[in-house]
Amino acid sequence: MSTNPLYLCQECVKDNRLKLYYTTTKIEKNKCSFCDKVHERCKNIDDNDELINLITALIRYHYSEELYNRHWGGEHLNVLLEVENELLEVSPTEDFEEALDVLICFLGNNYMENGNNVDLYYGHDNEGTRGCYFYSIKESKNHFLQALENDLLKYNYFLYEEKVNAHILPFMQYYEQNLAAGSQFYRARIGYHNRTSTEGFILPMINYFPYTNETIGAPDTKLVSGGRLNRPGVSFLYMATNVDTAINEVRPDPGHKVSIGTFKSTQDLRIVNFDKAFLDLCVTEESLGTFTSLNHIDQLFSHPITKDEREQYIITQFFADIFRKQGFDGIQFTSSVGSGKNILIFNPGHFVYVKDDVNKVYEVAKLQYTVNRLP
Repeated sequence: MSTNPLYLCQECVKDNRLKLYYTTTKIEKNKCSFCDKVHERCKNIDDNDELINLITALIRYHYSEELYNRHWGGEHLNVLLEVENELLEVSPTEDFEEALDVLICFLGNNYMENGNNVDLYYGHDNEGTRGCYFYSIKESKNHFLQALENDLLKYNYFLYEEKVNAHILPFMQYYEQNLAAGSQFYRARIGYHNRTSTEGFILPMINYFPYTNETIGAPDTKLVSGGRLNRPGVSFLYMATNVDTAINEVRPDPGHKVSIGTFKSTQDLRIVNFDKAFLDLCVTEESLGTFTSLNHIDQLFSHPITKDEREQYIITQFFADIFRKQGFDGIQFTSSVGSGKNILIFNPGHFVYVKDDVNKVYEVAKLQYTVNRLP
């Protein structure tokens, strides 16, 4: 096994929380041990307890311990991470395999030394009985919020605002993030503004022109039906952090033409960001438990809702109202259909349409579904 320092570059990072860590902490130019390429944005994992602890917490976030603990019939961590996974981009090279071995060794040492770190394994309880984290953190539910979901489908939402505020306000410092003026995001709309035909060598050349400005911005309130986070007649600005996610979020069919528009914030804004909460709370077992409540809300925001389940919007609209009344300008949350993030802005006037090379018309070539067999 190599004794060289272990470096991990941002390009080899897949998880959005890990990407956020790279953008908010000190990085350096070096040769990545995983892809064997020199990158401007690398971090040395050796003796970096903070990063090792974060990676440990992310394994717990994405995977049940049953999957990686051989005492419970799972595989070795190498088996999970050397194929396509939620944390790292996989490189089919010996360098990647060797670097992964060293990383997992660090994770194991972190568990053995433990202290106030996040635990990779449950271990034994006080009576010597072996335990297990049977649920990944993203699968874990907060009992108070589970009961609230049922109540909101029966009773008026405003009866619960005070109780919910009392439950989540103590965590505000963790999910509060500043969004700098000039931040850019992307918005999609099925269709296009116009098309023209010009004479070609054999066939006519068809040119498509996308919707722009207000035609791809937030719609007028009189046109708005209820959505994931907005009530009927309330116009919010839905965007995404990359073009592919923006297109996927409008649920186009194969053959659909989709316009993309770029929007830029005109001032500093205060938004809810659950990824930031994870970075702040993935420090100890106790603080990681605190994150469960916030993660439950993020999962509600990102959970796919079919046309037959539109009543579930009552719940997500309720939480959007809660955060808006807390003084936030918007919410960033996980997309279930793209690699990027969704961002919702309560006041569309805080963003303006700007010209960008990606402001084009795109054609959907095909859709690909991932299915899981249910028990």
